[in-house]
Amino acid sequence: MQALDNQHTNARAYWTAAPPAGQGLNLVAVDGLGATTYYTSAVREVQTQQNAGRTNVDFFGGVAVIGERTAAGWQIHWQTYGDTTYTGKTMMDLNMHVLATGQLHT
Repeated sequence: MQALDNQHTNARAYWTAAPPAGQGLNLVAVDGLGATTYYTSAVREVQTQQNAGRTNVDFFGGVAVIGERTAAGWQIHWQTYGDTTYTGKTMMDLNMHVLATGQLHT
């Protein structure tokens, strides 16, 4: 988690710094986009497989974050997708599906 926090800090510094050091963007803050916001559904998916007695459970997937500029301001949406593997189910058997969606308030 610390590595993600460091990446966020470095990216924010780059994107908000004036050119030529950065891009000079005016970023919009949101109420929270920590991993616990969007990966709770992935943790639940792994726990479901473990509770079913499966072993070597792992999660593969990701999160899409989309910002939409509207007349009222920015709307930030996210969607978590993925699937699990476990003993007897390999990467070839993955079926990526939407696990959760949400909107962050700016």
